Amino acid sequence: MKTLIKTVRPLLFITAPVFFGLLIFSRSAEITEKIYAEFLYPGITRIMTFFFGWIPFSISELLVISLIPALVFLLFQIFRKKITLWRTVYLFLFSLSVIFSWFYLSWGFNYLRQPMTQRLAISPSAADSSLIKKALQEEIIQANAAYIVYKNFNKNKIEAEIEKGYSIVGKELGLLLPVGIRQPKKMFVHAILNRTMTSGIFSPFFHEVHVNEELLPIEYPFILAHEKAHQMGIANEAEANFLAYLVCTFSDNPALNYSASFNHLGKLLRRAYGTIADYGFYRKQIRPEINADFKRVRKHWLKHAGLVADFSHKAYDKYLKANRIKEGVKNYAGDIDLLIWWKLKKEAGKNRKAGIAPAR
Repeated sequence: MKTLIKTVRPLLFITAPVFFGLLIFSRSAEITEKIYAEFLYPGITRIMTFFFGWIPFSISELLVISLIPALVFLLFQIFRKKITLWRTVYLFLFSLSVIFSWFYLSWGFNYLRQPMTQRLAISPSAADSSLIKKALQEEIIQANAAYIVYKNFNKNKIEAEIEKGYSIVGKELGLLLPVGIRQPKKMFVHAILNRTMTSGIFSPFFHEVHVNEELLPIEYPFILAHEKAHQMGIANEAEANFLAYLVCTFSDNPALNYSASFNHLGKLLRRAYGTIADYGFYRKQIRPEINADFKRVRKHWLKHAGLVADFSHKAYDKYLKANRIKEGVKNYAGDIDLLIWWKLKKEAGKNRKAGIAPAR
């Protein structure tokens, strides 16, 4: 009995704070917002990026790679009977406990935050077809006007513009967006992002932003802005897209403007397809050059489609659902509704200032 207690005690010591946090934070999103998101997390990410943000390569990936020879060595030791099965099980449980606790304490509690709709006082409901039509028409006009051909694409300049954009958006929305070093990290085995059809990934363990180096220039600004939103404590994919769109469209940089509008137009078209009768009417208004860009992006990703990508998609869907994102990967398109209701709120505010009565 004493041996069992001695064995279990370290596991309880590691996981107890997290289970206590989950117990408290899962019951009150407001407490999560005030204690973790606004008080603890800004300090956590500042410390993490101070120590690891300046390193040009991905420490998270390096750690995963180093686990492979460690696992092989462990299996070799088991085969040689140098380590008992019980010891192996304990090491496995200990490792899981560390990863589980590290994940939630470092970043994962952000999944329990107040929804952006609540923080911005906008509707959490899905927009109806009339609002989708209006949003689609506006985005077509905006994308047609924003269209550019990407030349002399400078990633450092793009990153600087996105950082500047976040300072503007934070003030505009009245949101606390933590500071930190958010430069994208290079990966050693970059092919894994292509094989899983992943545009970018944020590692919560060392607060590292990774962007697929083979992204087309049209995709890069929006994806980088999205991953930076995760580092700022935005766990919800729709909310990260919402902030990324605002950051890019508030910018004076045409590369950011078109990237965001192109991305959002694609999602609006998918939402509108099969749900509005006059879909073809809107589709015909899009510039041929933008349609050509849609084809280029689709062709770029289809060459990486396969079993690995399908498995990755399903696994991430389950991961999101396990962390209270009930829509799973469909949550990525939730920024459509966020933007519609936010724009309506802004429009209503302007009308009130101008003394214009709301439409009835």
